[in-house]
Amino acid sequence: MNAKYQINTIHGSGTMVITEVAAALVQETPEVLSFLGDATLSIEAELKCLGQGETASNLRFKGDKETNNKVVSNYMEVFKTYALTRKPIIITTVPRNHRYITYTLTEGGEIEAHNSNTKSFMAKETLILKEFLESMNIDQTKVRGMREASSGAGYRTYLADALAFIYLVDSHYCRKMFVQRRKTPFVVNTRTQDEDGHTILTEINSGGRKWVPKEGYDYLYFTSNTYQSDKSENPPVEKKYENIFWEPYEGSIVTVYFQLNELLSTEENSMKKMVRDYMGLLGTYNRFSDYWINDVDDALTIYMICGAYQYATLTAEEELIKDQLFKIIEGFS
Repeated sequence: MNAKYQINTIHGSGTMVITEVAAALVQETPEVLSFLGDATLSIEAELKCLGQGETASNLRFKGDKETNNKVVSNYMEVFKTYALTRKPIIITTVPRNHRYITYTLTEGGEIEAHNSNTKSFMAKETLILKEFLESMNIDQTKVRGMREASSGAGYRTYLADALAFIYLVDSHYCRKMFVQRRKTPFVVNTRTQDEDGHTILTEINSGGRKWVPKEGYDYLYFTSNTYQSDKSENPPVEKKYENIFWEPYEGSIVTVYFQLNELLSTEENSMKKMVRDYMGLLGTYNRFSDYWINDVDDALTIYMICGAYQYATLTAEEELIKDQLFKIIEGFS
């Protein structure tokens, strides 16, 4: 299980082209932009406004200043290039305080689900995941092996990447789950000042936790929905970076958790068929991934997609997609 950033591509017989960004953009800029083209762009990141603290993990690189600033620069180039298409960017994540299930990887090689609000053990969700892992030949020894990837998060995960893929599928079939907003990204650091010469990026205290921006690090924020009335709170922004974003409606996560359980179940159901149908619409599916870097989500998400092909009689095209998914698994195992 080697930690690595990787771009995976699955080819199908459909016409849609999707590029899903589920990791920090650490690659060189030309390579990143080469995956746009005619693609519809999906990004797994909460779009925070200035004053909301640390930016989403996929929009930054915490451990190195130069890499972090390259990631931020790459995103700005992506937004500038993609704006010319006039297509929406699909945002596939919700704020952390909306994700009410936390999965804990135990020392014994189990993954347990708990309600993040009540801290109570969720027996049904734990059993569903346990049976799913067994169906994918992921035993306790393998769970213990992947566990260290989540050490930085206290051996916990939200399965955010799995939820994000479900939101991506829903963006095609259930568009009422999204609200459309026009926003503009902008970059600030600890040297950025407002018109009065005051530093605009300062430490944030929220819920007993303090966040302090790092010297020399760039941070990517977005104008709020009421930007026109909030000009004094943000530095000047450039129209060329403005894009249309589809963001999940608040409360939609309840539906997505139900769909997650369906995809993790060990029997055929309508959600698995919906995933197969969606993948069948694609001519190209690109995914920016970060396997075993800070979490186990990317790997489990690919396993989850594979699970949609386990309990049905597949067409020849579905068999080809399944084979490509298993080759991706071989690459990160």
